[in-house]
Amino acid sequence: MSVDLARMAAEPLVIAAGVLLLMTVKFAVLFAVGLRPGKLDVREALLLGSVLALGGEFAFVVFGEAQRVGLFDGVLRDRLVAIVGVSMVLTPLLLAGLSRLLSAHPVRKPARAYDVIDNQHPQVLIAGFGRFGQIVARLLLAQRVRFVAIEHSPEQVDFVRRFGNQIYYGDPTRLELLRAAGAEGVKVFVVAIEDVEANLKAARLIRHEYPQARVLARARNRRHAWELMDLGVEAVRETFLSSLFLGERVLVALGTPEAVAADRARRFRTHDEALLRTQYQVYDDEAALIQTSQEARKDLEQLFAADQGEGVLGGLVDRARGSAAGTADPEPYQP
Repeated sequence: MSVDLARMAAEPLVIAAGVLLLMTVKFAVLFAVGLRPGKLDVREALLLGSVLALGGEFAFVVFGEAQRVGLFDGVLRDRLVAIVGVSMVLTPLLLAGLSRLLSAHPVRKPARAYDVIDNQHPQVLIAGFGRFGQIVARLLLAQRVRFVAIEHSPEQVDFVRRFGNQIYYGDPTRLELLRAAGAEGVKVFVVAIEDVEANLKAARLIRHEYPQARVLARARNRRHAWELMDLGVEAVRETFLSSLFLGERVLVALGTPEAVAADRARRFRTHDEALLRTQYQVYDDEAALIQTSQEARKDLEQLFAADQGEGVLGGLVDRARGSAAGTADPEPYQP
């Protein structure tokens, strides 16, 4: 509100020249500071200069005080205030334009070459080295079992190497990479890739090329587990055991004796794994899945109520197939 619009209208060229001088000098200084002391790359230094090229609002206070003590007159103050004000208006436009220009010309970094893997005759090959694969690797290290780990993310590879882990950067869905890693002699493959599609692709390749080896794969959910079972792969649901352990601790926290809670968790695990195998036979039939889920829930309640053991799932598939056609819009199934 302190900008004198009449002064701007009377001296547009003077104001424009002042704005150009202010923003050019500040931009150049900040760009140089960003490159040298700041150790930024060129693109980052350009953005630094553009975002701070404006005059600061504290200038209004300084100019007013300077006029009050007689350092310059009101005309000069009005010019300087107008220059700073216009620079503040133009800076967002400068930043937006420069950002769009840089986005239109992205820096294309050369693709990182896959690591050369020496055949160390491993017993285990771990495909994927996130949190899941790392735990498997730590257990194998503690038992001095020879293994090779391959991870597709270069950022993850660089991160885990900082902690002294032996890991190779590469794509475990490529057959030539598996061969170079000594897959011919591997006894157990662990597919710990998080992405479902890549996980299935790796499992399919390994199962086809190395039919004699044992393949265990991380499964995100029940449906992913069934798709792995279609390939003849042993599926391990990534959160099942940890959730089951937490549920056991909840029972203990509620006053259930630890031995009883552990026994109930064990029986729940047995029941759920049997349900997984049972539903695998009908997993392409949603109505049958819903029916088996509802009946399994009742069987589980009866199992705990009667303190019985096994055999409660035997007729689920036959019952589900027989009644699926007459099922009336039950609650949605969540695999």
